[in-house]
Amino acid sequence: MLQRRMHRGCLFCSVTVRLTVRRNHRALAWVFLFLFSTLSSSAMADPSSVVGAGGSAVDEVKPQTAEGEGDKAEPGAVEGAKTPQISVVFIGPGDDVYTLYGHTVLTVRRPGEAQADARTYNFGATDFEAEGYVKRFATGRVEFWGTAAPYGELMKTWGRQDRTVVRYPINLSPDAARRLALRLEHDVQPVHSHFTYDTFRANCATKIRDLLDTYTGGAVFAALGDVHNGRSYRDDVKAAFAGRTGLLMLTEIVPGVSLDAPRTHWEQAFLPAHLERGLVSVDLPNGGPLLGASMVDHSRIGPDPRDGWPHIAQAVLIFFTCLAVLLAYLAPRLSARARGYILSTGVTAYALLGLLLIAVHTTTDWSDLKDNWLLAVVLPLDAFLLWPALRLASRAEPPTRLARKYVGFRIVFTGLVVLLTPLVLAGPWAPKWAALAGLVAGWRLMGDLEKKADTSPERLYTKRTGEYPALSRARKRRTM
Repeated sequence: MLQRRMHRGCLFCSVTVRLTVRRNHRALAWVFLFLFSTLSSSAMADPSSVVGAGGSAVDEVKPQTAEGEGDKAEPGAVEGAKTPQISVVFIGPGDDVYTLYGHTVLTVRRPGEAQADARTYNFGATDFEAEGYVKRFATGRVEFWGTAAPYGELMKTWGRQDRTVVRYPINLSPDAARRLALRLEHDVQPVHSHFTYDTFRANCATKIRDLLDTYTGGAVFAALGDVHNGRSYRDDVKAAFAGRTGLLMLTEIVPGVSLDAPRTHWEQAFLPAHLERGLVSVDLPNGGPLLGASMVDHSRIGPDPRDGWPHIAQAVLIFFTCLAVLLAYLAPRLSARARGYILSTGVTAYALLGLLLIAVHTTTDWSDLKDNWLLAVVLPLDAFLLWPALRLASRAEPPTRLARKYVGFRIVFTGLVVLLTPLVLAGPWAPKWAALAGLVAGWRLMGDLEKKADTSPERLYTKRTGEYPALSRARKRRTM
């Protein structure tokens, strides 16, 4: 964990504070060595602790009543003697942000029952209006649960949202279909329905993926578990948020390096669109396809809400990098006060972003928001530079030697991180380049070191006479 407390003398250093150069070098070197060792140990942790173990199907549990009456189904469950028709439904994205990933549900239709009356099992229910919801979501502690409702009611909602709805019948054996129907009814009962949401490992799509894998005897994982296509979670998130610059910037800056690991088709099935493509390719042990012919219950009229360029955040960061390089070039031509104001703004932005990254890293339970190497290059410790920056802006006083040495260490360390990113550190490169360019611009904005005043008698100047004392004395001797 990064050290948050700093020596008071570092925060309020001025020309009257005398620090030995060797001691400054040691202190700063130890700070950056501690940062490097901490982040290295986190990033090189066991991958199994970061990436969910794929292929572990959900254990089959017999539905029981509160009184423990064995296999007696809850109200609304499908009778065991009848074979229901189970279908998987894929709902496309809508205009709202929370719909951009799409959605997946299962429907259970009794023999002779209309599709509109089919019992629909949805594992994506949550309360967006709950107090502290955003905080719990960011820290990985938000609760979702399963619900059941008639298919027709849900279709009305999806139709109003203008979302494409595609339904596939599932070709399960009669026994597997009955058992899956009982399991679904069991899983939406209040005592069993709640679970902690994880975007990539526990959502509406992964719950259905695991259930289908269980009741097909592992056929889903056998077809998808070892298939790679080189895509990562970050690629999928950026594709979903294409055209939304703010969300893409957060995706580029906040998550850690585990989001960039290549994923199997099984892992990518967290996204309903990937799950649909995967299930279409699954064959049952008897050689037949898992899914039947698709039926489109509603087609979206408007344009795809995910239309846009998914790399807009990288372009924005490259623009900031070029702007910082230009500022570094023009810095000597700016006045001291202008350089001080610009430097103060940059230092504040760096410190606030560093505080945000540390807060996310230390409070979240999501492994994908940890192990972010940007923590090594954007630090709350940069607030130390705010004092000399403000003095430069208000009094045009050059920065202290300690401040310049701190920025020098930051540039060297950040440059090392940038060079190692494509080799061993992984993660997005654009934020690190932008951070390095900002530090170089800060170095140039600080200007030259403060010069120690010459206190020799020959150089002292007095405002009373408007002359140097040595010259005044010489003049007096000549007039005597």
